[in-house]
Amino acid sequence: KPYSFSIDVSFTGLELAYSAADLPISCLEEGRLAFRLPKGAPYDAMLGSSVLITVDGVKDLNGNLIESPVQHRLNFVSFDPENTFVSFQLQFEGNCSIYALNNTAIVVGLVEELALLLNAEPDRI
Repeated sequence: KPYSFSIDVSFTGLELAYSAADLPISCLEEGRLAFRLPKGAPYDAMLGSSVLITVDGVKDLNGNLIESPVQHRLNFVSFDPENTFVSFQLQFEGNCSIYALNNTAIVVGLVEELALLLNAEPDRI
């Protein structure tokens, strides 16, 4: 059965808000709702901001309107990209000595390719 309710997600200090029409929402077991922010959301601007989620117009299985609105405030994930590091391993086929890290051309090529894959500036790799 389709259920109707309203949901609003706003970010403190930002002129940014989403409603049910903007958010892919899933109804999970035990009456839980899940949503994700849309593609293209300005995550950089959201980092460290406070998020207010408001749900209104929810009815129980008997059609009774639940006391509303229900609000929940949380802090959107915050991290310092200048001090955040990622490590990984590269696996080469065959004799890996030809990829020795003292070979500048190989290192520069790897950095450029990783920067392209990660959509980052090469000096950040």
